[in-house]
Amino acid sequence: FLMQHDNNGFNRWLSAQSLFERVLLAMMSNINAQKDAFDSIKIDNILTALAELLPDLSEQDPALAAKLLSLPSENYLAEKTPIINPQVIYEARKTLQGEVANALECFFSEQYAQTATQGEYVYHTQAIAARAWREICLQYLLLAVDNKTPQKLAAQQYQQAQHMSDRMSALRGLVSSNAPQAAECLQDFYQRFEQEALVIDSWFAVQATSPYATIDTIAALCAHPAFSMTNPNRVRSVLAQFANANSVVFHQQNGSGYRFLSQKIAELDAFNPQIASRLLGAFSRYSRLEAVRQEQAQHALQQLAQHTLSNDTFETLNRLLNR
Repeated sequence: FLMQHDNNGFNRWLSAQSLFERVLLAMMSNINAQKDAFDSIKIDNILTALAELLPDLSEQDPALAAKLLSLPSENYLAEKTPIINPQVIYEARKTLQGEVANALECFFSEQYAQTATQGEYVYHTQAIAARAWREICLQYLLLAVDNKTPQKLAAQQYQQAQHMSDRMSALRGLVSSNAPQAAECLQDFYQRFEQEALVIDSWFAVQATSPYATIDTIAALCAHPAFSMTNPNRVRSVLAQFANANSVVFHQQNGSGYRFLSQKIAELDAFNPQIASRLLGAFSRYSRLEAVRQEQAQHALQQLAQHTLSNDTFETLNRLLNR
């Protein structure tokens, strides 16, 4: 009710976040119990409320509409559950996003077309809000069951972009949806901006956070000529993003993500112990992981402990292993 009718924007956003949090936690419980994700959840009521709310809200306050549709993050949800199963959290979020995307596909498609950016980049509140709303519409369109047309739209947006916000938004959507056009656009982006260090950091990060990435993908990024373990920003854009913002790939049940990161930490520790120590923060919740992942993470940390480490990294590792 508050999400639809409260006069205060923050209260509407908070009500939506609270609702989505309850729904996602219930979905996670259902998935863990091997039930239908929406078992005992009145998802149709939620979809109806969104369909009634969003047309007016997106016109009056597109920034709020975009924020309202941004679900609680995987890291936030992990803090709300006693035993963490990253795959279940990812599945619950993606399933709910997909349900919203399919129910409101026509609305998102119309909104995306109506909010096309014209001309050069403009930096003011209304323009920023419009770009945020258009990006969230594209994100949801790419999550729909039939996303081939949205993928073509994203590729078109990338090719016709007049500024970095539109180009990066399109690239992120293509990569995160595993679009066939992603590889060509990634190559084009690199060729355009290879002399712009901060922009290429973002190029690396987009790939390192893709749910369709593999450990081989991350290893290939680390082997890229533009990547260097001696460049802290590059390390953050690949290894830190992979470990902290791509839970479904980092927390693979076979432990390959844990082993890969621990090996890179050992390598990095020799010349940048501060960054190496901070990367260990990705293991900070390992004792609350479900049993198989917890054992794999602990084994990777124990293997790391066999190396001769700096004081910074040794102390952080010791705290993790002795919790």
